[in-house]
Amino acid sequence: MGVFDRTPESVNFLRVLSAETACNIPVSCPCVFALKQFPSVQNCCVSQLTPEDFCSFLQEYSNSKYPQLGSSLVAPVPSTHDFLTSEHSGRAVIEVQEFKTAGCAQSLKQYDASGSKVAAVIAVNQLVDVEYDGVDFVLLDPLPVAAMPLSALQLPVIDKSIGMMPVAATAVAGNGGTVSLAAGTAFTLGTEVTAGVSAFTQNCASAVWTSPALVANAEYFLRAQFVAGVLTFYVQRGTLADTEPASRTGTVNGASGGGFYSTTLDICLARIVTGAAGTTPSVQKVINRRSISWSATLNGSGTIYLPIDPFTRTGRITSSNPTPHATLITAISHGSAGWTGASYWYGAPTGASGSTPMAASSLNWVANAAIIINSNNYVGDMTVSTCAGMFDHASKNSMWQVFQSEHCLNDAAGTYGDENLLGMGTKNMLQADYDNGLAVSYSNCVNALLTWEIVR
Repeated sequence: MGVFDRTPESVNFLRVLSAETACNIPVSCPCVFALKQFPSVQNCCVSQLTPEDFCSFLQEYSNSKYPQLGSSLVAPVPSTHDFLTSEHSGRAVIEVQEFKTAGCAQSLKQYDASGSKVAAVIAVNQLVDVEYDGVDFVLLDPLPVAAMPLSALQLPVIDKSIGMMPVAATAVAGNGGTVSLAAGTAFTLGTEVTAGVSAFTQNCASAVWTSPALVANAEYFLRAQFVAGVLTFYVQRGTLADTEPASRTGTVNGASGGGFYSTTLDICLARIVTGAAGTTPSVQKVINRRSISWSATLNGSGTIYLPIDPFTRTGRITSSNPTPHATLITAISHGSAGWTGASYWYGAPTGASGSTPMAASSLNWVANAAIIINSNNYVGDMTVSTCAGMFDHASKNSMWQVFQSEHCLNDAAGTYGDENLLGMGTKNMLQADYDNGLAVSYSNCVNALLTWEIVR
């Protein structure tokens, strides 16, 4: 059976000893550990183990002296770390579960590729090295992770609801400023095992980091990749027209080519546009999320924000009010600034089903007006609409179109005015759109539905 032995006065190492006989010692002893023995868990204590139980340890450290095997045990500290093995004795397989001392649980840890401590993974019969670092017992030789073909790995994911990494920008006199990261935002990223062939996904976390001084009036991309096994944050100049390199990685502090979206091996965190020397850079954070679609149920009146980033080519809103408000007209529309104008065309039948529809009507271009997403112009009408926009982020332009169908709830004869509406509009993209998302205002909603999805 594997046994933890920890010196109570000089706690800087962990030993695991081998015992041929099972222990059944009360947990009230001062130096307690837990072993998981299938099918039951036993609590054992160093203080009541016999010298024979330490045979394998004494052979390994013949110069060590143990005057007493008890709660006051003080043993010489070996110059090297000791060994932990998940053994089986022929009767049962033993797995280390948890180490406890003075009533405080201490889990076994290992380091991941970013240097963060995570829960250790130990296979049955695995021989491993463990050291106590003053805080945790740390596994020094974790199991290797199975590599996958590069094309089989998932793209990076940032552990935020929107999938964006917080990035701060600072003005610096004489140049284009700097950007920086705070520590602690979790994300995933692939690290290569065989260059250009295979990799595995690592759990990572942002570190405190500040970029070099940026050139004024330039375009950069904030990125991260593993360089020689070390997670490296960096900036690289580039444009949104850049294509993904064959290596799937950017060039640290490169002068061009950095404007491609995240790959399995290189995560793009933000597009950075600097202005005149001494001004604060503009930061457009990049969405790194498993799903790039969102949905919401709207009630009452308010505003929601639709995430967007500089790699969004198309954004599509689908909305409906299957349950019309009993006394008011429901409306959903864009609430962001920057609209240069919009216009509409619609057609509607004039009476009962089968009657001749009215002539098509148009609403001329209205400068500075935002496009309607959906609106019923008659109490009791239900609507469904699709509103799609396409974006040229380099020029800060977007073009939108909308199609809406409208019908009165429970009107089987078509007596009331059905409508089909087509519209278009144009909008300048503002920094607020990237900072907060595209604003969508709604009013008088009763379980109205809205979805937003983006296409890269």
